[in-house]
Amino acid sequence: MVYNKKLRCGVFIDSSNVLWGSLNMDMADRWFVDYKKIKSYLKHNYKPQFYRFFGAVDTKPKTPIFVKKAAIQAKMYAKLEGMGYDVIVKPLKYIRQDDGTFKTKGDMDVELSMSAMDAIDDLDTFILFGGDCDYHALIQKLHALGKHIRIYSFDGLLSWELRTFAMKNTRCSFKTLDSLRDKIEYTRPLTNNITRGKIIK
Repeated sequence: MVYNKKLRCGVFIDSSNVLWGSLNMDMADRWFVDYKKIKSYLKHNYKPQFYRFFGAVDTKPKTPIFVKKAAIQAKMYAKLEGMGYDVIVKPLKYIRQDDGTFKTKGDMDVELSMSAMDAIDDLDTFILFGGDCDYHALIQKLHALGKHIRIYSFDGLLSWELRTFAMKNTRCSFKTLDSLRDKIEYTRPLTNNITRGKIIK
């Protein structure tokens, strides 16, 4: 599906959905999304008015491991803001297990859906990065209101509900992030240090 760049467009990214798509891969095949490349790709195909990134923030990390993760996360969010993303966060929730360990929960589907509905009068095209079935109601509502919807998700996390809806309805389509790997994969920059006449990579 080809989108008219004159249509008003907004981008909504469910960070946990995108992250889990990478973490669910086998270690040997694992790769991560580069959000700078995501913006370049989207600008080439659309004309987004904004990029909203939804994620949980760990305000009270419980263990040294979580402290380290929280620091990395804060650095990432700051970097995204520097790229022009609107970062919308809520506190990460800790759930104590029977064995004394903690499980975390930071779903942002409600916040993302509410944000999309708040922008209903300002946008013609909604770009969603997230394949969770919890977005089915949002997609149905946007479509009923005559909006265009483009869904991006890792193939393994694209729910049957969203996949089927996009295949059966006009103005709605999906594309897997797997098929865009060559365009959006994060690659660690090479750094060369010259020390005592030797190049250390």
